[in-house]
Amino acid sequence: MSQAKLIQYGDESSSQEENYQQNGDEVQTADEIDDGHGGAPANTASIFSASLNMFKSLVGIGILALPTAFSQSGYIAGVILLPICAAGMLYLSHELMNVALKKNTNAKNLVQFTKETCPNKIHSIMVNICLMIFQTGACISYVIFFITYIQKTMCNLNDGNFACSSKLVAVLISLSILVPVMMIQNMSKLKFGSMVGNIVVLISLTTVLIYCFIYLGQDGLGDIQPFNVSKMGGSIGVFIFSFEGVGVYFNVRNSMKQPTKFNSVLNYSISVAIALYILIGLMGYLTFGSGVNDIILFSFPDDNIPMQIVQFIYCISLILTYPVQIFPCVNVLEIKLRKKLYSKKSVKQIKQEGEENENVDLNQVNPDTSYNGMSSSNENDNQSLQEQDKTKTKLRRKYLIGSVLIRLSFITITYLVGILFDNISDFLSLTGDVCGIYLCYLIPAFIIYSQEKNYPLYKKIINLSIVIIAIGFGIYGLYCTGIKINEDFF
Repeated sequence: MSQAKLIQYGDESSSQEENYQQNGDEVQTADEIDDGHGGAPANTASIFSASLNMFKSLVGIGILALPTAFSQSGYIAGVILLPICAAGMLYLSHELMNVALKKNTNAKNLVQFTKETCPNKIHSIMVNICLMIFQTGACISYVIFFITYIQKTMCNLNDGNFACSSKLVAVLISLSILVPVMMIQNMSKLKFGSMVGNIVVLISLTTVLIYCFIYLGQDGLGDIQPFNVSKMGGSIGVFIFSFEGVGVYFNVRNSMKQPTKFNSVLNYSISVAIALYILIGLMGYLTFGSGVNDIILFSFPDDNIPMQIVQFIYCISLILTYPVQIFPCVNVLEIKLRKKLYSKKSVKQIKQEGEENENVDLNQVNPDTSYNGMSSSNENDNQSLQEQDKTKTKLRRKYLIGSVLIRLSFITITYLVGILFDNISDFLSLTGDVCGIYLCYLIPAFIIYSQEKNYPLYKKIINLSIVIIAIGFGIYGLYCTGIKINEDFF
């Protein structure tokens, strides 16, 4: 629910649509349309504001599953594993930014920079896919939250009703609110909702910490263990997914007055994020022990009114944030649709329709019928303008229909997967073990290796060691998560 992501993708696409609507006599060509990964406004942000944007992009839905991750790893293992994952990522991120500094790149996002630095196109394709999976994965987590919250509320009202035992009612209620919000074409209209979402996250996490301290003082430690070897791998993917902000490095960097200071931004934002991650994960696990809910907000008793209020406003904020979160994925497909509809060939055809009757060969006009010819030419001009308006209206209608179908498709996908997974941590773990490993560790190492020709040997050894450990973590994490999912489903 990061404001940085809204800046990243929302403003540019919406401005393109507004430009088309306000200038009916001009249609964008394919070359004039951005690639769907626009950046934040360039050269405006200070180190502090950039650090704030980076921090907000790091603190997402994954933080609510960290107490469960700590229960899978054990409290000592969690305190060790989480910083290890962060340290490897931060080191490679610094090296990646050093490459960007040497190249003096103007890349607005990670996809653009990957295209510039990796000769093999497969890496830019993989980065694009992984970023889309990260965005979609967050939205799937939102869907799981919606369904869990509505079902829990229905059960509190009447434990034996149909809505308590079935997900259908929860799905229909959440869709009735979400679908209209998703149909908003101009994402900048949802800026307020995104800002409210950030405030709600801060309030929610603060409330969680306060009540964790209260319950620890009243009831003491829960059923905890320092190491949980049998389930430890399941926590790794969640830890790595928590660093989802890796995808907006270049967007935040491009927004800075001093892009050369971006490593400082990384140090500040990631250090604070790690401290918050450990605090939330550790306190949640120490308070509720092995019985901690997959979403920490649902671990508190039903008679805790403040936490009930937090759950409600958090659910509403996620509904408002869902379109912003999924918009990067939607935007990629909408821009492809726009390129197809507003291709150079189509634009040329539309513009030539108005020029054909202006290029009349006067030598072919009979002097005796010159007046009639002029009248006919004027009529043709009016007819041509009407045809242009009809063509542009038709293109606009086709685009809106395609846009609605794209958005409904993403809603359908996220809900189908969200219905299948009862636990957010399972899905986050899968995503982190695959796409998180690739984005945080593998692609930075590939870029560094391809660009640094005189790279010191000791740094090559460090990078290779991090990559090997990351791949090992990913394989072990997939194995443990696969076992857990198998137990949940079968």
